[in-house]
Amino acid sequence: MKLKNTTISEDLERWIEAYLKHIQALSYSNNTFLLYRRILLEFVEYLLEYQDEMQINDIKTTFLVNFLNYLENNSKNGNKLSKKQK
Repeated sequence: MKLKNTTISEDLERWIEAYLKHIQALSYSNNTFLLYRRILLEFVEYLLEYQDEMQINDIKTTFLVNFLNYLENNSKNGNKLSKKQK
């Protein structure tokens, strides 16, 4: 899938939608699908804070680790991600 002349979050949302369709086609469990969806959508939400400062190729390991720390510290439903889910 190619980048369009849109924001980084819009491109990621398109890619996430395609990825989730792929997961459904592979018959992943509903719980796995919902977990992946929630985490990926939270990633887009997290990225919104930085989208004016970065391009998609700026997403590196450090950014992803910071996102995982954010998830663990700010889980919306009060549940921390287990080590298995990281």
